Amino acid sequence: MKNKPYYEVREVRDLKQLLEDSCRIYKDRPAYYVKRNTENYIPILYSELKEDVDALRNCTNRFGIKR
Repeated sequence: MKNKPYYEVREVRDLKQLLEDSCRIYKDRPAYYVKRNTENYIPILYSELKEDVDALRNCTNRFGIKR
């Protein structure tokens, strides 16, 4: 039992790969929740997270910031 993992673990090369793989695998699942008013939380799906990260990447590329 000492050498058995509790759950399946996938190899990750870097943060970019982790995010891309997670967004592909879990695209319709919540990545996190945002509180919009005093009582309600709304889910932000992995697919929405990917869109936001891609938009940020495009914006930084326009300013000459790479990787």
